[in-house]
Amino acid sequence: MANKYGDIRWKWLEEKGFNVLSDRHQYAYMQSLWMPTELVQGVFCESPAGTGKTVLAVLAGAYAVENGDYDRIIYIRNTETVGKGIGFLPGDLNEKVGPHMAPFVKALDYVKPGTFEQWAAQEKAFAITPTFERGVTYDRAYIIIDEAQSISLNELQTIYTRPTDTCKIVTTGSLLQIDDPKLQR
Repeated sequence: MANKYGDIRWKWLEEKGFNVLSDRHQYAYMQSLWMPTELVQGVFCESPAGTGKTVLAVLAGAYAVENGDYDRIIYIRNTETVGKGIGFLPGDLNEKVGPHMAPFVKALDYVKPGTFEQWAAQEKAFAITPTFERGVTYDRAYIIIDEAQSISLNELQTIYTRPTDTCKIVTTGSLLQIDDPKLQR
């Protein structure tokens, strides 16, 4: 385990209310999230709901963006849960996608309340669905693919081909919560 005072990142995380040093799984997860891209470009975390997968990934990404390791955080999550598409919901795209992106916004609030709004205005934080991944390229980005168990293999392939080698890609999910019956096979 890490020395509580040996690395400022652990202190920063504890100041946000997260003491991962006492949980060996969260500690190992954070180590891989904070590992330089040259050593670890992709991190995969499959764990039950409530274990901190998303929050810890967002906090690790926020720390890296604050320190200039990456230019922005990109949060990708499928909005078509339980078989309902966003096209049927009332409102514009932000109103349709917003509720699905709430875990990202809430996690960034641990950094400082209002961080998402501030960073979104500066293009340092961006939330998107797999639907809009075609034709984009990500460079110097910390990418979080959340709830990946509910994203099709074709959509995942599209997402994984967007980043350059200067990106870190974190994929989280729980096989206990697959929303699309087609993916349960």
